Amino acid sequence: MFAEPTRPDRTRDPRYGSDVAASTGTRPTALLVVDDSSPGVSALAAAATTGLAERWTVEMLAIGDRPAAMTAAERAAYDSDHPALDPVVADHGRMLSEARALIVVHPTTANGLSAPVKGWLDRVLLPGVAFALDERTNRMRPALGHIRLLGGITLDDRGPLERVVYHDNGRRIIGRAVRLVTGVRTRVRWLRVPMAPDASPSAVDLARVTTRTARW
Repeated sequence: MFAEPTRPDRTRDPRYGSDVAASTGTRPTALLVVDDSSPGVSALAAAATTGLAERWTVEMLAIGDRPAAMTAAERAAYDSDHPALDPVVADHGRMLSEARALIVVHPTTANGLSAPVKGWLDRVLLPGVAFALDERTNRMRPALGHIRLLGGITLDDRGPLERVVYHDNGRRIIGRAVRLVTGVRTRVRWLRVPMAPDASPSAVDLARVTTRTARW
């Protein structure tokens, strides 16, 4: 469906100081989508990678510097046979089609997902990748039924009252909207990490992320 771009070597990502296991076919792949534009999120991603590596082959995508919004050309091409105009977006779609888990790591922004993560979901969850329309009924059919796990790890600076009033829209988007294209059997896991005064997670919270994700 898409032109084949050159795929980079993801067996090591120096930005996180952590080895990312090469795909061997012996473990399912977890795609870790990281908004690294915010201080502290990289540490969360490294802790999550350590935990997930107990059971998963981890592929990490740092998207903090990627365009968040669709271009006019991408919006026009959305319903065409070739909606992924950007070869990087096409590559990410292929990675998603091979993964068995999708986990986003981001700062909570405006009580929900950060702009880079929302933009990534809009640009990658395209027709032919995330869903298809039934030609007879014109109803959506999920195309990501192979995803076993949807997860989120968020760095959140909100207080208890604000969380009660405004809830967690990021969790709702992942656990409800994205789950529509994976299926009801997909497990959903979420971790909220409080932000310290220096805008970074504490060592205790990083250890908790590693411990919890090792069980995912």
